[in-house]
Amino acid sequence: MLVVLCLSASYARAQAGLIVAAVRAATNVVSIATADRQFARKGKGTYQLSANGQWQTAPLLLTGEGLRAGSGKTEQTYPLGEVRQVAFGRDTFAVVQAVQFPPPADAKAAALAPPDAIVGYRVWRHPQVELLEFSSTAGPVTVLRFPNQVALALPTERTAFQQTMLTVIGDHPKLGPQLRNGQYDPIHTRALLEYYLRDNPAGFALITNSGAAPAH
Repeated sequence: MLVVLCLSASYARAQAGLIVAAVRAATNVVSIATADRQFARKGKGTYQLSANGQWQTAPLLLTGEGLRAGSGKTEQTYPLGEVRQVAFGRDTFAVVQAVQFPPPADAKAAALAPPDAIVGYRVWRHPQVELLEFSSTAGPVTVLRFPNQVALALPTERTAFQQTMLTVIGDHPKLGPQLRNGQYDPIHTRALLEYYLRDNPAGFALITNSGAAPAH
């Protein structure tokens, strides 16, 4: 069977509005693995700290470096490592620790350590995985986070994307062979995850069994 997913052109276009669009193939890995320090979201919202898990409401400024809550004498500043998630209306941003970025292409890139934590806009959530959008210096990058806190930044180049998705859904009897045959690209991310979970509602065996993503 050449195609098992009913991914029509119109469906793919609809998904594009919800899923991070593919960034051009020439995107530099160094840029992907470097937080966009220009990112900022300001306004009244609610936030949740890692320490107590309680939601609090205040005027907020969320950046790629931390969270400022309150104003004047009540203002508090928190580094990203102390923040769990922040919501502005219906928009929720999660702080993700220890994201596994695509392997660097050269020694110079390898010398640059990725950020300890990133701010990811939550695009879609399922009990077994959530889909987040990370604003890198090169553009939006898809991040998958699983219940065991393994977090993967998906490569934006098609072949590398397919290889990484094999570490997540490669055990599926239909999707695995199709990925190995060169099918699908980043715009299909959510559809692939949903299809896999329909057959495996308990979650992703390759991620769960290993405790971490296999090496690319």
